[in-house]
Amino acid sequence: MAAFLHDLAYRRQTLLHQVTEFDAIWQDVQSACGIEEQGLVRTDLARLDGDLSAQRFTIGVFGLIKRGKSTLLNALLGTEVSATHVTPETAVPVYVEHGDQARTEVHLATGEVRELAPSEAIEWTSQKHNAGNRRGVTHVRWALPSDMLKHGVRLVDTPGLDDAEADELYTTRTIQELDAADAGIVVFMSPPSVGATEMSFLRQVAEAHLRKTLIVANFYPQHYHDLETRQQVLDYVTTRIAETTGAEDVKLYPVCAQEAWEARQRGDEAGFAAAGGTALLEAMEDVISTHTGRRLLDRVEEALDRAARVATAEIDLRLRVLGGIDRGEKARLREHADKLGQDDGDVELPIRSDEIEGLKAHLRGLINQSFIKGRRAIDEAKSVEDLERVLGRFTREVEVVTENSYRVLRARLAQVERDVDLDVDQSIASTLVDVGAVVPSSRVVRLDETTTISARMSESDIRSAAVGGLLAGSAGFMALGAALGPLGIVAGALVGWHVGETMRSGRQLKPIREDVNRQLIEVSDELIAEFDRRAEHLMLAIRESARRRRRGFSSDLRHAVRLAERAGADIEGTRKAIEILEQAARRIPDYRMRHPDVDLDGDAASAPKQTQPA
Repeated sequence: MAAFLHDLAYRRQTLLHQVTEFDAIWQDVQSACGIEEQGLVRTDLARLDGDLSAQRFTIGVFGLIKRGKSTLLNALLGTEVSATHVTPETAVPVYVEHGDQARTEVHLATGEVRELAPSEAIEWTSQKHNAGNRRGVTHVRWALPSDMLKHGVRLVDTPGLDDAEADELYTTRTIQELDAADAGIVVFMSPPSVGATEMSFLRQVAEAHLRKTLIVANFYPQHYHDLETRQQVLDYVTTRIAETTGAEDVKLYPVCAQEAWEARQRGDEAGFAAAGGTALLEAMEDVISTHTGRRLLDRVEEALDRAARVATAEIDLRLRVLGGIDRGEKARLREHADKLGQDDGDVELPIRSDEIEGLKAHLRGLINQSFIKGRRAIDEAKSVEDLERVLGRFTREVEVVTENSYRVLRARLAQVERDVDLDVDQSIASTLVDVGAVVPSSRVVRLDETTTISARMSESDIRSAAVGGLLAGSAGFMALGAALGPLGIVAGALVGWHVGETMRSGRQLKPIREDVNRQLIEVSDELIAEFDRRAEHLMLAIRESARRRRRGFSSDLRHAVRLAERAGADIEGTRKAIEILEQAARRIPDYRMRHPDVDLDGDAASAPKQTQPA
């Protein structure tokens, strides 16, 4: 099978090549001018390189129980990574990423990470061996050598709905996960026919995220090959979803996951295509390439162009310094450098401390309220079995409320981060304008004009973030949140881990109930502490990013002062430095026009020959 997302990966590799080439040009500048510090340009280039290298595209697989999600995932990957039995099996999210060799990590609510053999890890993901997630697993990461995962794709198999009374919670949780995913595969199966609960689920998911959601109809073999029956099911479901959502472009993808998986095991690509697997892969690739992936790479390309503008302005500054500036101009440069250096110790965030503390307190209150409601329901349980059901629903409610609360906080801080970035850019632009006697006005970079920034979030925006999605921050900011893990999943794992042993004790209802209530108080305390820790972590990350950029620019200005002070002492060195700087100035604006062939797969011929990236 051809490499998945090859064209998009080519464009990313092209951008990485351009960053590397740009960095090499700047190293020549540093060498010519005797610059030892990293400076602003290399700080920005390092951030772009990190964002591109860490780029991941997440595809979530969603659906109700016994709809064939795990079988379909195995078929797409060509290997078994999730339990596929006749009972509802997947108990926790399973993240499948590329790795040079197969290995599995189980992440626990305690913070412990266990590396296990794949056969052992499957037991940790299944309802049979980990009912109610009593082992406290937050998620499982599976590294796998796979062409499909080669260029930064990550697949996620999610637990299905196992309680018909909780369908609205499952739908809410699914939409939360779709918010965070770059594409979603929502699976239903025929037979059974699509009932009212499942149709409501499909309509709500389609309404929220139709553009990046692929609705998959999984058929048993005999029904998949009955073309008339297959088409009737597709027409019925498509019409019902379109009527409710008002969408005109609802499209369903028919597959037979069982036959697709069997074909992959045989290495039968024709059989895999006949079972609908190839068409689904192509649709997944199109969603990512057309929407999320392309937008992300567009943003990186714009940032790279902005870095080139900064570099050009800094070259102009050094050329003018080497050409000779007077004492007053030196003093102005030194004054700006000193001011930036003094500001380095503290970054003032464009949000009042009482506002962020008020928001955090409000969100903590929402989480606490869910625990108060849960303990009340536990007190009303009439039997151990009833208590099990109450805990199952309570766990899902805590996951939803906690994830909503954390997303509202991140949405607000993502806006803060963008505002901080803009403030730093405007400070740099203002400084360059103020030293206009040094930098020719025709070449001054107006960063404030090249930066697009949305309006500050209103109160209604804050509220809607909990329901409709998360405002995207920079790639670095979002990667930070992804590395910490979804807080809603952590909340559910903490509940399962704390109460699991008690529920297995075999005691009578009253002592079990008392222990569970006491343990839930501990869980709520741990969850609030984790919420606060993550909030502080995000605030520190925003501040440190701004500090790095300000430090870099301050260092550049100090170097310009030193360069001016020694320019007249080394005539030959100054002449050579001017020559290299002039060459660099000519090379930087041209970088976007060059798109070298990039070897993605160890074969130079595999890279497309084109003048523009795919």
